Amino acid sequence: MVEVRRETPTDRDAVSSVLEAAFGGAEEVALVESLRKSDAWIPDFALVAIDADEVVGYSLTTRAHIEGEPVLALGPIGVHPSIQGKGIGSQLMQMTIDRAEAAAETLIGLLGEPGYYRRFGFVAASRAGVASPVDEWGEFFQVLRLSPAGPSGKFTYPSAFGV
Repeated sequence: MVEVRRETPTDRDAVSSVLEAAFGGAEEVALVESLRKSDAWIPDFALVAIDADEVVGYSLTTRAHIEGEPVLALGPIGVHPSIQGKGIGSQLMQMTIDRAEAAAETLIGLLGEPGYYRRFGFVAASRAGVASPVDEWGEFFQVLRLSPAGPSGKFTYPSAFGV
């Protein structure tokens, strides 16, 4: 049984290993390290998936904004390639959504594959009145509205994302 819980400082090396394996390089590791040091860091939204006392997945959601209003930016999210396809990414997603709802957050934005994220309720941002930070992302930039009264306008990632 896989457990999803908040990341602790002792998980960091294992998180880096999972992200390197899942994304084929250190770019996401550097992003996470930069986000940990930023104002955008929200400790309750740094989640690890644990299987047999080993970190096998990771999900990070940080503070972003739409026209100055606080929202959430999801990413990176990844599962070690040796155990992908077993629902661990879905567990991480659902825990992220549950925590966001419990914290009365209004919206989560992400860049990802529409076919995967649609099952969690994400839609192309443009359909929800949210402008992508990068026009070329098109339908791959998606949002999940957690409140009908959530903000509309241009989505701004934390500066560590470099967009």
